[in-house]
Amino acid sequence: MAFRGARTVALSSVALLCMAASARAQNLTPVAGTQENGIKIGDGRLHPYIDLELRYDSAAVLIPTGAPSTSTVPAVQPHPELEFHIRPGFTLNVPSSWADFGLSGDADYVRYTGILTPGDEDNSRIEGAANVNLILNREGAVEVDLNDAFSRSDHPRDPSLGVGVLALYNIASVAVPIHPGGRALEITPKLSYAQEFYSPISSLQAAGLGFRPSDANYRNVQGDLDARWRFFPKTALLFTATLLDRSYPVAATNPRADLFRAQAGIAGLLTSRIAIQAKAGWGFDFGQSTGNGFLGMLEATYLFNDFTTLKGGVLRTLEPASTYGTYLDTRPYVEARAFLSGRWTVHGLASYDWLQFSSAKAVPTPSRTDTILSFDAGPELQITRWFLMSAGYILGLRHSSSATNVAGTVPGGTRQQILNYTRHEAYLRATFTY
Repeated sequence: MAFRGARTVALSSVALLCMAASARAQNLTPVAGTQENGIKIGDGRLHPYIDLELRYDSAAVLIPTGAPSTSTVPAVQPHPELEFHIRPGFTLNVPSSWADFGLSGDADYVRYTGILTPGDEDNSRIEGAANVNLILNREGAVEVDLNDAFSRSDHPRDPSLGVGVLALYNIASVAVPIHPGGRALEITPKLSYAQEFYSPISSLQAAGLGFRPSDANYRNVQGDLDARWRFFPKTALLFTATLLDRSYPVAATNPRADLFRAQAGIAGLLTSRIAIQAKAGWGFDFGQSTGNGFLGMLEATYLFNDFTTLKGGVLRTLEPASTYGTYLDTRPYVEARAFLSGRWTVHGLASYDWLQFSSAKAVPTPSRTDTILSFDAGPELQITRWFLMSAGYILGLRHSSSATNVAGTVPGGTRQQILNYTRHEAYLRATFTY
């Protein structure tokens, strides 16, 4: 799941300076007729880069509008800011006959300028992400995939939280794809462990509200079994099953989730240009919430050419969340990407999430339904093989039937969050890569 503006440590060997896979840098398309850039390392290449970005964010920081009393907390309001991002990073992929190794990362210094909200410069911070991946015996009957991904951002993965939260997330996983013979059949067991830690973005917010997003800190242990049988050259049957255990080390009052999900379906090409994927199944929480329901996905992709695609569909899934235990997410979406004139790339994404939060079995919580409208669009221009310009606009529009998160109290009253908001983000970015 991913939510712009609504949206997960085992801090492993990946350090902050090798912070995460930047799709922007990985997807740079060299101008035709030029020599490949990068520093050659074995059979692979190292691509260092730096992003320079100016961004407007209408919900950059939350600031209380008054002082707390003995029984209540003051209202908080999101405030806008112009941010300057300096984001150095790199991507590295080294393939070989026995192992493929990939490492990528970026460190993002987010500088609040104080132009739109004077005095918020102290909320400047370091964000970023990192990813390391090792694939062993890719061509054999039994493959081993090891991965660790880390991120620090202001988009938490727990949708019960609103804006104004900083999330530190790490997930480590091991998968063992088994594909005997001609690889018509592939079975992949996978085990992963994830943690996410939350803190308030604004020091003013923390001091004024006694806000404790850390109550939502969680640990996930998840096992997956994926199976794919290609019974025709371009058509396959699918099966997925998941067992997920979610616990909360800080606030045991959060309902623990023990989710089981299973789905079966089909994927393939209807024509040379139209691909579909359809799955259906059921999810149930054996933990402390009442969450259960029908799950599924229906997605169609139209291939205009090798570089231009249009994708749309509907997804329904059951996921864990603090305070409520679980929630059902029904999401229609459409996504497009086009590569134009050898240098221009245009992307667009629109989605609508309808979130139905569950109730705890022991102590029922008030019913809550949220809706999130997300929109992301913009162009990229490859000026040279080492210089990319891009711009974009991101909209996050959220409405919640609950304006206040009431799971637990803090000294001075009940903790509050902004759950009803409209968030505008616009950016202009220059990427220099080698």
